[in-house]
Amino acid sequence: MGTPATTVNRTAAMTSDPDGPLVVSVRRRRIWPLVLVVLMILAGAYAGLWALQALPSALNPFGSRTTDRSSPVTVESIRDLSRFVGAEGTYQVMVDIENGRANIPSFLYGERTLLVAVGSVDASVDFTRVTEHDLRVAGDTVELSLPDPVLGPTVLDFEQTRVLARDTGLGNRIGDLFASRSNDLAPLLQAAEQKIAVAAQQSDLSARAKASITGMLTKFLNQLGYPTVTVNYGRP
Repeated sequence: MGTPATTVNRTAAMTSDPDGPLVVSVRRRRIWPLVLVVLMILAGAYAGLWALQALPSALNPFGSRTTDRSSPVTVESIRDLSRFVGAEGTYQVMVDIENGRANIPSFLYGERTLLVAVGSVDASVDFTRVTEHDLRVAGDTVELSLPDPVLGPTVLDFEQTRVLARDTGLGNRIGDLFASRSNDLAPLLQAAEQKIAVAAQQSDLSARAKASITGMLTKFLNQLGYPTVTVNYGRP
């Protein structure tokens, strides 16, 4: 009795080679349709997560990244600083003014007043005048052009400003009995303001203001993401 046949869940084909042994070729069941279906499902899930913006950034090779280094934004930030006082100087001047009449001795008619005045002057830059043309951005470097600091008006300190001495002639003392002297100091105070303004212009107040403003802007722009900052002055 022959050996019973064995049932195999695969298709087998018998081939023979006249010059060699008998070979059995097994044709396995194809799995490519199943792989294709799985890939389509994964692709659909990826597209859905991308459309809903729920895809993790690490898995999104097309994730967007925006770096905003446009100069107008920085210009607006600088304008918000408005007017910045870079330095303030305090000055003391002596005002010695004598008034009299020609051909009349001073002991008869004349007046000499000695005034000590204390006042301050500040130097500032108006950042509201900064435009896009004043700012050049190249990568992480910023170059800013500004006008020179402007000296403000003299502000007298009336608590420290005082008359040290006043010498008047006989005619002036008689006139004082009949006239008010409330405005006598006005010319002296005006002269003190002018002298202090000249002293401020001749001092290093403007240079100190430039150094202070440059330091402030450098720190400010560093915080905005620009490590290299150059500030130039003298813009018209």
